[in-house]
Amino acid sequence: GISYTRNVTRNINGTWDISIKTRTSRYRDAGDKVVEVSAAQSTNQRQQLGVTTQLVETILETAGKIKSQRIEIRDDCSKDIVTTTETGKPLVTTEKTVARSYEETTTSTQTASAEIALPTTETGFIKTVRNEQSKYPNRWNVMSRIRRILRIDKAVEYDNEDNALERSRVTERLGQPNAGGVAVTLAAGNGQVLSATVQYDKESDTLDVREQTRTAKPSMHVAVTGGPLEIVTETVKRNADAPENPGPGGVGRINEASSRLNAFGKYDVETRVRHVVPSAIIRSTSGGPMVRVETEEQKNGDAISPGQGGQGVIVDVSQGVNQAGKVDWQKTTRTAVAFDSGWVEYKDRYGTSYVRSFQNMQSVPKGGFTNETNNSLSFRKNEFGLWDGNASRVAVRGGGGGTPDDDVDVSYNISIDGVTYAIAEKITSSLTSAKNFVGPPVANTGGSGKTPGIVYIGKGKYKATKVTA
Repeated sequence: GISYTRNVTRNINGTWDISIKTRTSRYRDAGDKVVEVSAAQSTNQRQQLGVTTQLVETILETAGKIKSQRIEIRDDCSKDIVTTTETGKPLVTTEKTVARSYEETTTSTQTASAEIALPTTETGFIKTVRNEQSKYPNRWNVMSRIRRILRIDKAVEYDNEDNALERSRVTERLGQPNAGGVAVTLAAGNGQVLSATVQYDKESDTLDVREQTRTAKPSMHVAVTGGPLEIVTETVKRNADAPENPGPGGVGRINEASSRLNAFGKYDVETRVRHVVPSAIIRSTSGGPMVRVETEEQKNGDAISPGQGGQGVIVDVSQGVNQAGKVDWQKTTRTAVAFDSGWVEYKDRYGTSYVRSFQNMQSVPKGGFTNETNNSLSFRKNEFGLWDGNASRVAVRGGGGGTPDDDVDVSYNISIDGVTYAIAEKITSSLTSAKNFVGPPVANTGGSGKTPGIVYIGKGKYKATKVTA
C-alpha cells in the first residue's frame, strides 16, 4: 500500500539534491451500484479500491445471478477490485396465433425459477413444452405451446366434376374428433354414391375428412338405323328410375331390352325396336324346252295361298313365319311344254322303220301305225297330268315278219331339258340276245321318255331298249 519515488538532481558545484516521495494508498469501498437495468436483467457493480488487507467480496454460485470480478494490481501492490453481479429477471413472452383451422398460444419465460411439467394428451389439442437451462444458475428458459384444432364441419365445399351422367361434389371437414375409432359413417340416398378419404393426425387425435358425393343425372339417347328390310330404333337411358319391359312386339315388330342396376341404384337401360319392312316381290323365269319355271318370292310379307295348278301346271309354295311374325315365302310355278318328235324314219335291213317320242301331251298320239310294220306304243301320265311315251314302226322282211335270225339294231339321240339321251334298240327273235343287249353291265338311264327294257312285239320278236345319257 506504500509506494516511493526518488528524484536525484546534480548541482553545478558537483553536489546532489536527492528527494524521496512516499505515497500511501487509502482503501475505499464504493458499495453496490446499479449500472444497468433491462427487462431481462439488472447489473450491479461494487468497486473496492486500494485493497491491501481488507476483505474482498467472494465469488459464489448464487441462484439467478452471474458474478464476475476484475482485479488490477497497482505499483504499490494494492488492488483495485470491481465485482459485477448480473441478476436475471423472469421475462414472459406470450404469442397468440389464430387461423381458420386452429388456435395456438405460445408462452415463453426466460429465467424461470422452475421447469414446466410435461404435457398430457388431450383430443383436439397439440401440446409442446420445452425446458432449457438458463445461463443463470438454477434458472430455466421455458416454452409452452398449445395448439387447439378447431372443428370445421364444412371447411370447403365444391363441385369437382359435372357431366351429362353425374355431378360430383366434395365437402372437406377438418378437425373432427376421433370418437371411439369411428371415423366416418356414410349413408347414401337413392341415386347417390358416397366415398370418403380420411387423414388421421396422431398428434391431435383428430381427422380431416374429404367426402365425395356423386349424384346420378338421367339421360337418354335415341338413334334410328336400318336397311331395306327393317328400321331399328335404339334408345339408351342412363340412371333411369325403373327397368324397361316392353313386352312382345306384335306382328312386324321385334322388341329387345336389357336393364342393368348401376352403382347409383339406378338402371342403365337399352331398348331396341325392330320394325320389319315388306320387300318388293321378286320375279324370275327359267326353264327349258320341256318346262317353263316362274319364281316369285318376298320377305316380311303376308301368307299366300298356292291354289291349284291345273293340268300342265304345278305350283309349289314354301313359306314360314319369321321372328317378326311376318311371312317369308317363295312360289314356284312350273308349266309343262308339249313335245312330239313325230315319226322319225331310219333304214334297216328290211326297209324303212320309224320311231316316235312324245312328252307333256294332252292325249296319246295313236296315228301313223300300219299293218306292214311291227308296231309298239308305250305311254304314262306324268306329274303334270300329261302323257309321256314313245312308239315305233319297225319294218319286217317281206312285210310279214322275220325269222329267228333276223336281228335289227337301231340307235338315235333325243335331247330333253338340255340333256341328250342315247337310245339304242334291238329287235330280235332271241330273248337271250335281248337280255344281253339291255345289260348289265350297261345301266339304263331314265328321263328320256323311252321305257328301257324288253317287250314282246309279236311274231316271235322281242324289242330291247336301253337308254344312256
